[in-house]
Amino acid sequence: MIICVAGYTASGKDTISDLLAKRLHLPRVRYTFKDLAREYGMDLLTFQRMASEDGGKIDREFDRRVIEEVHRLNEEHGGCIVSTWIAAWLIKDADYRVFLRASVETRVRRVMKREGLDYESALRYITEKDNNNRERYLRYYNIDIHDLSIFDLIIDTDTRSPEEIVSIILKDLTEKFGPDIG
Repeated sequence: MIICVAGYTASGKDTISDLLAKRLHLPRVRYTFKDLAREYGMDLLTFQRMASEDGGKIDREFDRRVIEEVHRLNEEHGGCIVSTWIAAWLIKDADYRVFLRASVETRVRRVMKREGLDYESALRYITEKDNNNRERYLRYYNIDIHDLSIFDLIIDTDTRSPEEIVSIILKDLTEKFGPDIG
């Protein structure tokens, strides 16, 4: 079973994906755009700006790698969890898609804590990252990441603990796929 977890910056994608993978005993695709930026020796926002100007080459290379890894893990382990921004749209054979939503305030607080930034810097960071990603995906793939119609489940993460969120996902998975899911 291929499960895609999506959401904007600091919505909880990695935390929830790690917990969900553990609960379902599935591997997790851990390759991120940050990892590719590191391979290029660049910080994430600079790398994203570069990706905005290369005609989609970086995005397509990244997405190709993620999709290959998803299919390899699915073949070897009978499924996986993937939590990149756009995988839910690009992995056509995904079995389940969940979108994690959090308010700007919550996401700013999370980035402040995670990155050690002040409020204004964290707000600028998530705004630039989110806007850059949306613009690139519209231009390169004609995908609007604000259109959430493809998702099986949308969860607000503002006031829920990671464990509560995973329980909601597991309950929904069980209702859709049966009790053997996890």
